[in-house]
Amino acid sequence: MLALESDTAVYGGRFSDARELTRRAADSARRTDEKEPAAEYTAEAAVREALVGNTLLAKREAHGGGTGFGPTSPNATYNTATTVSVKVGTESATVYGAALAPGYAGLYQVAIQIPASLANGDYPVLATISGAQSPATTLITVQQ
Repeated sequence: MLALESDTAVYGGRFSDARELTRRAADSARRTDEKEPAAEYTAEAAVREALVGNTLLAKREAHGGGTGFGPTSPNATYNTATTVSVKVGTESATVYGAALAPGYAGLYQVAIQIPASLANGDYPVLATISGAQSPATTLITVQQ
């Protein structure tokens, strides 16, 4: 319910309310050991910030800051030592950062900016690091 209220707040232009509601939704999910919904709420917050041009907040959310993914031991974000590249469709995306998700073994979060040249539609998202590529099954919908 808090996540839906957050979406409603965004549509009404109340971004600070939306951030707080998302934080509460993610905290509530973590308290009941529902890690996937908590991660989804945090990822949605990062996307929401990126869509309105708040790239610093988007990056912070994508790295587990703000609403976060819960406590880690030690409490740190581990940036990748190798550069990550991302293609959306055939276009290269701007990568703002890539890091291991705090509290999740082997899960990487990558903060990107969708290329402005893309028309409306569904596009595959392919991340590459050290020659290894993400599955081609992930799609993102672009709507201008």
